[in-house]
Order: sequence, then structure tokens, then C-alpha cells
Amino acid sequence: MDHINKQRKPKSKRLRKKLYVDEYAILGFSLKCNLALKIKYSLMFLLMIF
Repeated sequence: MDHINKQRKPKSKRLRKKLYVDEYAILGFSLKCNLALKIKYSLMFLLMIF
């Protein structure tokens, strides 16, 4: 792992600032679920109120 760190270029001041203020942060979430809906329009209603 040392040889990888030696080859890495130092980060520029601009990039360090962007990383510090989370400019490259990923915002959002993921949702995974299984729904057993009897009515076709129930899914559309559920998504509209969410």
C-alpha cells in the first residue's frame, strides 16, 4: 500500500477546499421494497403522496 501512496499526487488547495465543504457530496437516498397492491392505482397514489 505504501507504493500507492507515494505515487499519488498531492491534492490542490482548490480540491481540498471542495472536499472539506462537501461540494462533491452525494445527496439523496435509495429505497428498496416489495409491494403487494391489489389495485393498480394504489401505487400511483402512494408515490404522489410521498
